[in-house]
Amino acid sequence: MNENAKNEHENTAGLRNPSAEDRFHSVQIGGQEWMAGNLDVGTFLNGDSINLVQEGREWEHCARNAIPAMCRYTGHEDDGGTDFGALYNWYALIDPRGLAPRSWRLPSDDDWQQLIASSGGAEYCGTALKMEGNDLWMSPSARSSNASGFSALPAGMRDMYGIDAHRNTYAYFWSATMASQYSAWIYMLGYFDIAIHRLGGAIGSGFSVRCVR
Repeated sequence: MNENAKNEHENTAGLRNPSAEDRFHSVQIGGQEWMAGNLDVGTFLNGDSINLVQEGREWEHCARNAIPAMCRYTGHEDDGGTDFGALYNWYALIDPRGLAPRSWRLPSDDDWQQLIASSGGAEYCGTALKMEGNDLWMSPSARSSNASGFSALPAGMRDMYGIDAHRNTYAYFWSATMASQYSAWIYMLGYFDIAIHRLGGAIGSGFSVRCVR
């Protein structure tokens, strides 16, 4: 790990450098190993490309027709080049070609509950999960220590109509567990408090992905 990476994570627990076979930084939290950054892969496991959809109408078309899609944030100068990763719709998650990189899996609702329990409980774990020491969270931001090393950043979301929202204010993460016919459980961290919130996310929307093993 280079000196900058050491400094960035000096207050985190169990951060692991990627091996030659696994290019994803990870962190041990309780009995789980989580990716320490948002997923940003443009192909399925079999090598097929995932539709990269930046335009809103095309995103809505994918949502209405159950087509796997992803989008990337183009960024702003004041974000300092931070890597927010990609946002994926539900159809990318469940595609049989496989979204999670080899040896990783998409986290179930139970996986998220285990992470929350290991990080202080739902009412308080935002402190341990949110990235500290940056100005990307809207001010005034609730306290964060990133003691877990999870390094959550406010990547926002994209709704089924292709409208981007909540950059710098909320982090949203998919689980792999359906909540209803048209939604799956997602987990949200906000700038305003230290809790994590479990919500039903519309399957045509785009949210961040973290993998676990």
